[in-house]
Amino acid sequence: MEKLIKSNLFLRVLSSIILSSIFIYALIFNKILFLITTILIVFLSFFELSKIIMLDKQDVFKNLLLSLLFLFLFYISPSFFKIFIIFFFILVLPGVVIKNIESSAFYRFLPALYLPSFFASIVYLLNQNTIYLLVVFLGIWSVDIGGYFFGRLFGRNKLFPITSPKKTYEGLMGSFILVILFLSILNFNLSLFNLPSLLLMSLLLLICSVFGDYFESHIKRKFNVKDSGKLIPGHGGVLDRVDSALFVVPIIYLIYDFV
Repeated sequence: MEKLIKSNLFLRVLSSIILSSIFIYALIFNKILFLITTILIVFLSFFELSKIIMLDKQDVFKNLLLSLLFLFLFYISPSFFKIFIIFFFILVLPGVVIKNIESSAFYRFLPALYLPSFFASIVYLLNQNTIYLLVVFLGIWSVDIGGYFFGRLFGRNKLFPITSPKKTYEGLMGSFILVILFLSILNFNLSLFNLPSLLLMSLLLLICSVFGDYFESHIKRKFNVKDSGKLIPGHGGVLDRVDSALFVVPIIYLIYDFV
């Protein structure tokens, strides 16, 4: 029993239960607390990411100013925000990863380019449909849980053998099974999606969650960092815990009116 309590799996599960419970409570019952929690997540992720890519104080300050500018532009022009998501999240980020593009400017301003979209999307979805936002996060977590446990139990074939060696095809299949099952159960009670929308949402959550996790692994490998921090027992830093959501939520914002 003592060995189990001290194990990484126990710490991972315990911290996940505690943090997700606080997150869900705030989302459903206290929007101000939820927004404060989201701001804290974004700030901690911002500084963890800045540390990973080794930004100096001057560049950190520039990223902070640019982040505020982006948030202002996103607020006054939703059309600009959607164009930005299409350009940066759908075109630039996959292109940088797939082609392994070496761009000092990209990494120098990555915190400002990457993180404000998450916060702006959260605020919009929170005002539109709290339950929908909750389902999105539960879906993200189900992808993570399915991949983790199916990978540990059945994982044999590496999905990303160099960048993220713990990811397997078996874990990916487990993620897909669990997210469809989980969303189907939730949808049975909430009636948020028709069948095509349910399948599309499940697929989007799977692909975007995996890519968000892979993108952080890509950055950490590039800068020779194992974890983004040590704040969350069993997980590492805040960025390690929310890497999937940082990519998923802006994409969900983009397609909200269609799914």
